Amino acid sequence: SSDVCSSDLGSHRRVSPRGPSQIDNLSWSPDGRLIGVGHTGIPIYGTRGCRDTGGLPCSFPFAVVALDPATLMPKTLFEQKHGGIPGASVAVLKDGALYFGTAFGDRITRVRLSAQ
Repeated sequence: SSDVCSSDLGSHRRVSPRGPSQIDNLSWSPDGRLIGVGHTGIPIYGTRGCRDTGGLPCSFPFAVVALDPATLMPKTLFEQKHGGIPGASVAVLKDGALYFGTAFGDRITRVRLSAQ
């Protein structure tokens, strides 16, 4: 599922609208949003082929979203559809750029964003 859930100590549960990706990891942005990254366009087991690359970078479609922590509404910041950069499993937003880490390979990728 691509739902992101929030719950408080009183068991209040809130579910976000469906986002464009199956979010893997979250980080905080400097402005207080949650940054989530997950693969898109492939089933959850679709990255299995990356395990056999021997540590080489492996590309797969993914999207990065910013989530408002109060409403959990997602806003797509970046989407990689056709390869070219290693598939991301985590993203950090800093000074107008996204920095991607991948579970497959030894690369960090930086992508400059247009004004958000």
